[in-house]
This record gives sequence, C-alpha cells and structure tokens, in this order.
Amino acid sequence: MRLLLIDDHPLYRSATASALRAHSAIETLSIDEADGVTSALAMPHDIAFDGVVLDLHMADFSGLEAFAAVAQRFDGTRIVILSSDDSIDTVCELIDAGAAGYVFKTAHGDQVADDIFRALAGELRLPESVARELSRRFLKPRSTTDVQQADSHSAAQPLDSVTRMALALGLTMRQSEVLHGMHAGGSNKHIARQLDITERTVKFHLSAAYDILGARNRTDALVIMQRAGFPLSTYRPAALRRPT
Repeated sequence: MRLLLIDDHPLYRSATASALRAHSAIETLSIDEADGVTSALAMPHDIAFDGVVLDLHMADFSGLEAFAAVAQRFDGTRIVILSSDDSIDTVCELIDAGAAGYVFKTAHGDQVADDIFRALAGELRLPESVARELSRRFLKPRSTTDVQQADSHSAAQPLDSVTRMALALGLTMRQSEVLHGMHAGGSNKHIARQLDITERTVKFHLSAAYDILGARNRTDALVIMQRAGFPLSTYRPAALRRPT
C-alpha cells in the first residue's frame, strides 16, 4: 500500500506518518509526504497512490478548494480529510464532495491512524461528536411496532438483521439497497445497472429514503444509518453483490 500524506506542518506530518506505520499490519506500507497541495500536484503522474491523507487548512490551499484540487489530480483515489475544524457544515460539505472520511487531528495518534485506515478501507469515519450531533438532529426514534409488523409480513421467510433495521426505520428493501449502493461509491448508473432498474428510479428511491430518514443529503443519510446500527462497511445486499 502506498499513501500520500499532505500537511504543511512538518512535525505533525512526521508524527502522523509514524502513527500510520506503527498501526499498520501491512509490511509493504509506503508513505510519501508533501508539504502542501502545490507540492502534491507537482508529483510525477506515474506514481499511483492507494490513498491520500489531506490536511484541510494549509497556506497554499484550504478547505473545499484543497480537496477539489487533490481529487482532480488523484482522480479515483480515496481521500481522507485530517483537520481540527469541527464545523458540521464543513464535514458535510467535504463528505458530500466525495471525501472518504473526516478525522480530527486532535485525537490520539493510534485513533487517528485507525480512523484513516478504516476510511481508506471503505468505512464511513466521522468524528464522534459530529456523528452524534447529526444523529441527534436527524435520527427519528421508531417504535418496536415497525419491527413486529416486519416480522408478521415475513413469516414464510425470516428477515435478517439488516433487513429488520431497514424496515424498522421505515425504508423499503429497494431503498435500503440503493442507499448501500451509494455508500459503496456506486454512481446512479452503476446502481441502476446492478439492481436492473432505471437511473430515474434510483433517484426516486434515494429521494424517498432521504425523506423517510429525515436526511438533507448523502452525509446525513449515511450517518443516520450508521448510528442506527447498519454495518455499512461490510454489508452488501444480494442484489448489489458481484457474481463470483
């Protein structure tokens, strides 16, 4: 695995790199360092990275501008934001723009490294305080009646735990599948192809799911599902699994 760490603070950049190396079980882990976005953009194009760790606020680029520049340069590479900015609006803006995760620089080194590796592996990682506030704002408590009704409709074929949670939140199975496809990074076209439905239908299900969850956007929906107990990093509905 080869990572690119972009941070204009030499001491913190070195400490982060050391924490990543100490935490990783990957013997071949290689970490390249850049002291800013400008330096990162100037790196040879023949170098391929498995992930980028980006400090959000630097002297040359900052915020969404920094992310956009790095995302364009390293197209298709997962980018994890590393920042001390705890603004919920900032977090949502970056996740909606495509960041793989958002990690607080103020956390312990081991925790920072763990969150970075989990985000690079595809798990939604947000600061606990941010996730808690988002879920407080948008997660609507549901009664156990929904779960009981779900069971009564599936006497012939018992529901698995993920399906039970989806129905308890008021989601249909199709809405749940579309949301999981979105979390996996699939475009509307890819999700439509995997589920054998039209792109318009995918958009319809996403819109309906947002309304049911009380979510304003993709970030809200993912946080709500994660806080509700969905194993988003590992679960893939049968309809979205690729044949082996």
